[in-house]
Amino acid sequence: MKKVLISLSIVVFVLSIITIVHIYLVTAADAKPLPNANFQLGRIDFETPLTEEQKKIVFSGASKVKSIKRVVVSGDGKNLIYGFNSTDVTPTNVRTDLLANVGVPAKAFIPEEKTVSNGCPAGMEKQSAFKEFGMWMHRLLD
Repeated sequence: MKKVLISLSIVVFVLSIITIVHIYLVTAADAKPLPNANFQLGRIDFETPLTEEQKKIVFSGASKVKSIKRVVVSGDGKNLIYGFNSTDVTPTNVRTDLLANVGVPAKAFIPEEKTVSNGCPAGMEKQSAFKEFGMWMHRLLD
């Protein structure tokens, strides 16, 4: 029984050290800005689902807009998702150019004010427990 407890304690200790080192490494205190930090996504909703031929036409029309870096037409043909660099152009200008080039009745998706104020759901919260623990470890170990 004693050997099992000692072995279990060693395993827990080693795993704890590995976890602490990992968290320290992934929460760098001197993090550099991300290369795509100004990359924004937008969405266009189509009034009716697109046929395969219309998808190709919409894709080529959207790809011709200079400021758009990436274009994806959803599999069901109801949406067009596009990405652009927000430092080069405003979202309104991109939407206007895009709607003029798609050639299919569509409307721009504009999120509600509440959604916009919450920010990107993929981003880490400013005060998340994980981030706070990582910053505490940096203060402790640096």
